[in-house]
Formats: sequence, C-alpha cells, structure tokens
Amino acid sequence: MKTHLDIFFGLTLSLMISACQPASSSPGMAPESKGNPAVSAAVANPLIDLTVPAAQEPQTDSKVFDESVIFSPNFAINQNDPSLSDLFSSKGVSNLCFPTALAEDLVYLAAYHSPKFSALQLHGLSGNLINPNSVVRQLTTLCRTDFNKGTDSLDAINCSLEILKQSGYDTGATQLISPFNQSATLPITSREVTIKDIREALKTGNPIILEIAWFKFDSTTNQWVHDNGHYFTVFGYDYNTSWGEDQIQVKVVNPEMNYNTARKYALFDTVTIQRYSPQPGITYPAHRPFILSGNGFSGATDRGFLGMLLTVAPANR
Repeated sequence: MKTHLDIFFGLTLSLMISACQPASSSPGMAPESKGNPAVSAAVANPLIDLTVPAAQEPQTDSKVFDESVIFSPNFAINQNDPSLSDLFSSKGVSNLCFPTALAEDLVYLAAYHSPKFSALQLHGLSGNLINPNSVVRQLTTLCRTDFNKGTDSLDAINCSLEILKQSGYDTGATQLISPFNQSATLPITSREVTIKDIREALKTGNPIILEIAWFKFDSTTNQWVHDNGHYFTVFGYDYNTSWGEDQIQVKVVNPEMNYNTARKYALFDTVTIQRYSPQPGITYPAHRPFILSGNGFSGATDRGFLGMLLTVAPANR
C-alpha cells in the first residue's frame, strides 16, 4: 500500500522508525534530539588508539558502480555519550551534532589522512591515544554551539577556518556551499548543493559534512513544515553516470547512531540522496531539492532534506 510519502514525492521510500525524533528549532540552526534507543542509544566514546591498525576491507565498490570512493575510518564518535551530558540542553537532549561531526572530520585529517595534518591545535588530538570527547568539548565552545539550539552554519564555517589558521595551515579548499548564506569575506558559495559538488569534494580524499533539515508533512495544509536539523560526516560515495544529478549513495558516519563494536570493519551507513519530484498542490522546503533515505533517515513522519555542504580541506603552507 502506498503512503502519502510515496505519492507526494513520486518515489518509493521505505518507511521505518527514524533515527531522530527532533523538536522544533530556530531557522538557520541545526539541532537534533536523541533518537530512538534501538538505533541511537547513548554510548561511551572510547579513546582512539592509533597503534591499532585500521581494519582491512575493500575500499571501493568500483566493480558495482561507475564511480566509488570509500575511505571511512574504523572509529565513530557518538554525540550522546553520557559524559558529555553537561553540554546537553535543558531537557537533557544532545544538540552536539556539528561539533561531533567536525571532531570526526578533524581526527581523520590528523591521524588517517595522507598526508596527515597532525599539527591541528586541539587538546586530545595528539599522540597515539586520541580523546574524542576532549575534541568535541573544545569544538562546542569554538563553534559557539548553543546547548538548546545547535550550531549556526556561519559559526560552523568560521570555527573550521580559525582552527586551520591557528594550527598553521592554509585554509586550502575549505568552503561552505549553502543557498542560505552569503559573505564577501568567507569562502561561501551561495547556491544549492549538487550531486557533482559531493562527488568532487570526496574525490580529493577529504571527508565532508552535510547539513539536513527535518520536515514533517502537514496533511491539513499540504505542506512540509520545518521541525529540526542535523549535521553528519561523509567518507565516500557510490555513483552511476546514469543517475546524473538525481541520485548518489554516500557513506555516512552519523553522530546520532550507535555503531556497536561488533562491526568488524569501517563504521558507516550507506545512505541514498535522491532528487524528489514535486507534486502539484504540495509546498516543499525551499532550496532543498534532495531527500535522504537509509538507516537513520527513513522516518515515517520526519524526512531529511539536504541543504548545505561543508568541506574542511587544509593545505600546508
């Protein structure tokens, strides 16, 4: 039986419990609440031991797809770690998705990227044992994350640039692609994100951070109503040329998810980003032409619409 989601998007989307059950938020912010305990229960973030070799696994699906890039690390940082609870909202909700996603990104750049950017100036981000919670705490402050509302996109790009500069690196290809922001001084491309943007950024071997907004469909007004938002890190993609600018599969490390230690290889979910077909009489989110589906994103009521792309790509001076 088709649901209203199938009809309104012109797509067949699987319906399952969403990984997030967000509350309302202010426009321009991207907070989210704790998800369903079955898929995103709080988990303690262990120290990341760099003396342990990364698990070996095939790094591309090139035999299946026309293009495939996968470089996900074998660690994942969870924003719901109880030891971070003093940074949660007044209702006990973790709105730390951006500092957690950026921590995932920076740990990778410092310890796993080739070449390594090991001079990144953050406590806990040196030596053979990396303390992810120490990094998250510092980024929460540096990125001006509001405990109740989350992180504004301008604060996100600003703090990313400042970290690179203070660490002695050039800001390189670091940029924010966003139809919601403009700046004469910051590296912001003010337009909608494209599939080509995602492919080209990930081909360089740098992870990216994507922003989505959660919307609920209001059947009484026939419109999608903004509910909340989320940031997460992407470490690769699969793509067929026949998909054009309509679809891509990305390798997501979601700070809301509890990637349990039983996973033998790299910790990520494969999530589909797909252009939806607007239907007559329905009001859709402005400047968000793509919807996400897959583990953590296929909600029965809330759906994630892609909005912004942040690339943190330092360069040596």
